[in-house]
Formats: sequence, structure tokens, C-alpha cells
Amino acid sequence: MTRVTVRRAAWAATATLPVLLWACTSNMRSVDGPSGTMFSGGTGGSSSTGSGPGAVFGTGGTFSCTGNGMGGRPALMTVIDGPQNIGTIEADVAPPAISGGTLLVLGDGTTAVATDPDRDRVYVIDVPTGTLTATVVLTAGDQPGRLVEDGAGHVHVALRGAGAIATIDPTAGTVTMRRTACATPRGIAYAASSGMLYLACAGGDLMVFTPAGATPSMTWSLDQDLRDVVVDGDALLVTRFRSAEVLEVDATTGAITNRQRPPAFSHPAVRQGASFEPVVAWRAVPMPGGGMVMAHQRGMYDKVVPAPGGYGTSGGDPCGTIVHSCVTKMKRGEQAAAGPAFPSFVLPVDIAVSPAGDKVAVVAAGNGHSPINITRRLFIGGTDDVTQEWPEGGCGMDDKHGPAPSGNCFLGGSGGADARSTMDVGSGGVSGMAAGSGGSGGANATRPTGSGGTMGPVAGFCGPDPVQEGEPIAVAFAGDDTVLVQIREPAELLVLRGLKAETAQKTIVPLSSVSRADTGHALFHDNSSGGLACASCHPEGHDDGRVWDFDCEGPRRTQDPSGGLVGTAPFHWNGDLADFSSLVQEVYVRRMSGPALGTLQTTELQDWLNKLPELPPQRSATDSQVTRGKALFESPAVGCASCHTGASYTNNATVDVGTGAPFQVPSLHGVGWRAPYMHDGCAATLSDRFTNATCGGGDKHGVTSQLSDGDRDDLIAYLQSL
Repeated sequence: MTRVTVRRAAWAATATLPVLLWACTSNMRSVDGPSGTMFSGGTGGSSSTGSGPGAVFGTGGTFSCTGNGMGGRPALMTVIDGPQNIGTIEADVAPPAISGGTLLVLGDGTTAVATDPDRDRVYVIDVPTGTLTATVVLTAGDQPGRLVEDGAGHVHVALRGAGAIATIDPTAGTVTMRRTACATPRGIAYAASSGMLYLACAGGDLMVFTPAGATPSMTWSLDQDLRDVVVDGDALLVTRFRSAEVLEVDATTGAITNRQRPPAFSHPAVRQGASFEPVVAWRAVPMPGGGMVMAHQRGMYDKVVPAPGGYGTSGGDPCGTIVHSCVTKMKRGEQAAAGPAFPSFVLPVDIAVSPAGDKVAVVAAGNGHSPINITRRLFIGGTDDVTQEWPEGGCGMDDKHGPAPSGNCFLGGSGGADARSTMDVGSGGVSGMAAGSGGSGGANATRPTGSGGTMGPVAGFCGPDPVQEGEPIAVAFAGDDTVLVQIREPAELLVLRGLKAETAQKTIVPLSSVSRADTGHALFHDNSSGGLACASCHPEGHDDGRVWDFDCEGPRRTQDPSGGLVGTAPFHWNGDLADFSSLVQEVYVRRMSGPALGTLQTTELQDWLNKLPELPPQRSATDSQVTRGKALFESPAVGCASCHTGASYTNNATVDVGTGAPFQVPSLHGVGWRAPYMHDGCAATLSDRFTNATCGGGDKHGVTSQLSDGDRDDLIAYLQSL
């Protein structure tokens, strides 16, 4: 049940907003803007509506770090992908953050199984008929996630909220077994050669089960933040979520034999040649010929300017965000390539590979409320096209190397070949939106509604997005020309058939009539209008593990909002945002180019964030080492509790603890998960925070220099129990 307030925000589908390009001391370049566009100048600056295309706005000057410099010259940002018409709806139970990867097509090729972490359900669907054949009801709070089929046709589901694995008979639609696993189950895989299940735990364990085993046969301790498991011959490829690192693991011993990450990326067409590093490995799946493909993000290395629009697309560049989506193909013994950036494709939470391995399908959960035909929810492209370097473009906007926001097929002129296969153009033709001389542009498919829940012709392999509404959270191939897309809200499965033809048929399979709509959840995950979402840097409601280099401020470690925000103001490391409304205005509206939120919308976002659970403690409170560490933490001689006090372990003060300036005292809830540590990420581990006085502040930041190695280990154990 949901509580609905009749209050709607009319957010524009397209808008043109000013982005203040600033620097600490440097002058701003001239910027051209379209006719009729109004810009606000800096103090002493000037504005103009212009009288024709290319009118120049403002003259000269610089912007200070506070945005109040003299004579500033705003630049133009075209917002093409804002969310639209989200009212204020609060679910009685806050829906969990989106994780993706909740859809599986079984080996028979005709049965699909979808897990639903929002409603604690598992659905079984007959794909040829588009029929829901079974709904498996789980325990409230189970949060079913990744799933895999074993050799006997049973489906094993990782229950993220329960720390367990549920085994389901998809034919009978029943749970046949439930076994306890780790506290943080994530990815799960089955090796046909050995008949073993492999479960990756965010805490760092890789657990090995037989399909019917109540307890693990083996447990291997790897690294923290494990995500997906891919069986690759005699090895396992195990991803780490925030770093996008891939561990190569011996499938019989659990030994890590190699590590690799997707390569760094830079291209002149993407944020003026800024450097990007791989982050946030949302989903990895096996390739038919060995290896894997990963849908992940890349985050900018270069300085981030905390100015209006500074986080999002700028200067009309749809790939100009500080975070963009991409796909990387990785294989043991081979160097991966840095494929093109995907424009305005926010939160790539799932990816699927066609049976032949020549195509991939990716969904963008963050575009679930964006205007139709302005951004894409689903993109299907050639595997090589999206995973190989593309020197000519860099930013995939052609429906081949990446999703075209406008959703056109880019067919060539007279005599040209179909662009879906070759991208060639006809005589005099020009690649892109325009047709060649004498040619005609590719027509967009129409979407008349048919009877029986089946839609009329829609776009296939390229063209307008066939996913026209809802938040896509998972995708799968059912044969080479059929794609399934799972929608979170409303709960539906879309069956898209005929991708080899010029049009495809869409069947909508309702999965549940229970709504899990929630304004706070939607705002957190939604494309702000600047080509990124709150969840881009706070995936699954936590943090990306990155240290961002802010112009005029320096390095700042992404903070984790989980565990309760209310009562912990002021916000940001500098403590310069007095309350949550100020945080929304500064970050969501100003830096991310989001629409102005009403009071109720701001409250709903705060309420949803405040209910985000922190990750479970890494150590038990009854551990003797934790008990000793607690005594040290609370000792006046050590002084930790003088600042880290109360239920949130913070006094909300902004204090200089010997780290260069006054910074906010952070909450210690879930601190064991938040490496690297300190405001600038200078401590790779909790031990480094105490042993490196230059980084941790020495005895000005708790009197710990006199502690023995054993005492320090006890104190760290206590922190890991919070």
C-alpha cells in the first residue's frame, strides 16, 4: 500500500539551462548560445537574449570558488534527458535501492524466471505465450537478487536481505530448499563441469555449495566487495563492485591467480578529453566463447568544478558528465579495450549477451522517468562495436557504438545499405541524422496498441526505444532475436520479438499489481537532467569508493548516506550545507542540473535516504576482541567517543583533527565498508588511518600513538563491528 499526495511537478522534457564554467583564478572563454536564451551573469556580468544563432552572452571576468566572482560568463548546457511528472508517493515500506541482474532465461529457451526484491517474489514466465505461470512468495525482507539454473533445472536465488539461498522448482513454482549463506550474498554461478554452485559475498567470501548441500563445501576468503561470479573454463572471474576489478580465481583451490581492471579512457569528444577510470561494475555475464562482458561506469580523474551543471553534461556534450556508462569485454590473457562512452545512459544495471555472442543488450534504470525518445532505457548493439576502441567517435551516439538519444536508425541515402548492419551510406549520403543526397531518412517505427496486451510494430535492433515507460532493472536474450526486459515499477516483463526484422513485436506480461512506487526512491535513481543520478556516485545507496578532485577544495572521498541521515547535519566534509534542503539545492539542483524540488518531494527524498540500511557489521559484537576495542574507544584517555558519540557516532561538529582543515565528524555506522578513509582517502585501510600520522592526524585525532599493535587491532575490530 502507498500513500499518495496529489501534487505533481511539471518537469520539462527538454530545457536549456546555464552552466557557470568557473575556475579559481582563470578567465572564462567565450561561449555561444542559441537565440532567445536568457543567462544569469556573475556579479558585474552581463546577459543578453541575442538576436540570432550564436549570440554571445556576458563579457569577460572570472568566477570565484563560491560562484560570486566578477563579470562571469555562463556557458550553455542543453538538457535533453530530465525526468518528468513525478508526484509525491511514499511506500509504506521503503523499496530497496536498485541492484539489477534479476532475470534469467532457462536452458529450455522458453522459460524465464525473474526475481523481485521490491515485493519479495519470484516469477516464472512462459516466453512463447507471454504467460505468468507461477508466483513464488518469499519471506518479507528476503530481497531476492541474482539467480542461476543448475544441471537438474532447479533455480538458486541469492536472498540479499536474508543472507541465504532459496532453491526453486520452476515447474512446480515452489521453494524446495532454503539454506543459510553469508550476510551479504551477491552473485551466484553454476559450473556444469564440477556440478558446484559458487556464491560471491560482499564481505569477501566466495562460498562453494553442491546444489543440494545445506552448508558450504568450501569457503574462500578473497577481497571485500565481491559482486558477480562468471565460470570461465577451469577458472572463475569474480568482479568487485565499486572498483570494477576482476579477480581470476582457481575454481578448485580458490587462489587468486590474476587481477585486472578495465582500462582507463580518454577521448577528445568526451568532456573535452578528460581522463576516466573504471568504477561500479553493475553486472558481468559470460561470453559464449569464454571470458565475460561487464556493464559498468567510468568516473572522471580530472578536476571536478562544483559549479552549476558542473557534474553533468555541459556545452551541449551528452557525454560530458563526470560519470558515464560503458561496456567492457574481458578475457583471460588478453588486454581489454576501452569502448565508447554511452551518452545519457544512466545506471547500466544489467547486460545480456545473445546466444551467438554477437550482440549485447543493456538497460539504463536511471532513465525510467525520462522523456520518451529523448533518452534510452534499452540499447542493443554489436558486441564488438561497444567494446572496442572507437577513435573516430569516442561517444557512442549512432545506435551502433552506443544509444542514440533520439532513437533513430540512421539509414543512409539512395543506394545506401541498412545502417543497422554496416552503417554505410548511399550515394552522397552522410552518416548521422541527415540522409544522403537524393536519399531519405530512416522512418521511425510507430507503436499502435493491439489487443490482448500485444503492441503493434516497434523498433527492433535500432530505432526508437521499445521500452516506453517504467524503470528497467534486468534484461535477457531468449534466442537470437528476442529480448526480455524486466520493469521494476510497474512490475512487468516485456517480451520483444523479431529483432532481426525491421520491426519487433512487444508483449507485456504483468507480474504483480502491487505498486512499489516511491518518490524518494525515484528521485535518487533518476536521471537528474544532467546525464547522471544520485545513485551514479552512491550505487545501491552507499558510495562508489572514489576520491574526487574538486576544484578549489581538493580531494574528497564520496560519503555513504546509509544508516540514517536525519540528525547528522550539517552535510558534506566541509560542513557547509546546513540542512538537507541545502544539500538538495546545492548538489541535485545546482551541480547535477536537476529540477527544483518542492518541499514534499525534498521530504520524500530525505525520508527514503534516512531508511537506507547500512551494510551489516563485519565483526560480531560478542567477539572478545571487539569487546576490548570498545573499552579503548570509550576510554577518555583515547578520546574517540568525545566526537564519535550518540546513536550515530557523531556530534555533528566540524573539527580540525590535524588533517589540514576543519572537517565534519562522520558517522561510524558501517565504517568497515568505507575504505579508503579520511576526507581525502589517504588511508587505504583502517590500520593506515592510525599508523600514518600525516594522513590520520596523529594524536590530535584521538590519542592512539601509545597503543600497542594488539590494542590497535582491538580498536579496529570494534570499528568493524559498528
